[in-house]
Amino acid sequence: MKTKEKTRRNGSEPLSQENPADRGAPLDWRPPAAHYLPDDFADDRQFAATLARGLEVLHCFTPRDTQLGNAELAARTGMAKATVSRFTYTLVRLGYLRINRVSGKYQLGPAVLSLGYPLLASLNIRQIARPFMKSPVIPGYTNKPSRKIFYPAQCS
Repeated sequence: MKTKEKTRRNGSEPLSQENPADRGAPLDWRPPAAHYLPDDFADDRQFAATLARGLEVLHCFTPRDTQLGNAELAARTGMAKATVSRFTYTLVRLGYLRINRVSGKYQLGPAVLSLGYPLLASLNIRQIARPFMKSPVIPGYTNKPSRKIFYPAQCS
């Protein structure tokens, strides 16, 4: 019995079956083209496919690929260049992307932080770590004190 292999929306190439952890990515990470597959949500009337496609553009940016043009985004998402152009225009206007004036490519914008910061601020690990982060002395650390004190994170 043969299994049908999933392909990109434009049918250009099959999705990779390699383990994302091999590339240093978290185990639950999927390549940008696999974040949203229309067939996965075809029967879900509440699912906003346009929103999913716009977010898929944001998922294309990685620590290695911090600047991408419309052609690169179109290739990664399998969307038409005109569609990607409308999404990038909208994301720039909303502050989720910004244009690098030297390269002409897009980078993630400051509005992306507004999505993640409330989650980070609510994590309990910050409250647990706060006393240790305020103290410049690390138990067991015997190096001579320095004039400058480095705090790993701002504690408020």
